[in-house]
Amino acid sequence: MRIVPVAFDEPILTELLAERHRDLSVRYADIRDHPADPTDPTEFAPPSGASMMALVDDAPAACGALRALEDGVAEIKRMYVRERVRRRGLATVMLRALEDEARRLGYGIVRLETGTLQPEAVAFYDANGYQRIECYRQWSGYPLSVCYEKSLRSSTSVER
Repeated sequence: MRIVPVAFDEPILTELLAERHRDLSVRYADIRDHPADPTDPTEFAPPSGASMMALVDDAPAACGALRALEDGVAEIKRMYVRERVRRRGLATVMLRALEDEARRLGYGIVRLETGTLQPEAVAFYDANGYQRIECYRQWSGYPLSVCYEKSLRSSTSVER
């Protein structure tokens, strides 16, 4: 397995993100008032953002992205692992790669949002050192959202 950078609008990443969207559409099929989360591909481009893909046997297997949220704070977005390769540690590898990239870009904190209808994601972030916080932006007050934050500060990181 290897992690590679990829443009957010690259067709292969778009395919993974469409698969992610289908999965979430099934989970949230009965929800009509879910907040919109518009994304501009340029938000996930250097120098303030990144998008990555995990390859297993040279086939796309997982993805994740990072964008600036506010000064010194990055937001992790679009984490997804294909069903056929789940339970192999890919989510952890992807998360660590995104955290490392956030540090490299000078962020001291990462935040993210997931949903209550994604219990495996909630358990994953709980187990990986993320602390629950009050939801932010369009997720604020939304009952199906769970928001997290993690400090990346270490002796080697430089806050933006």
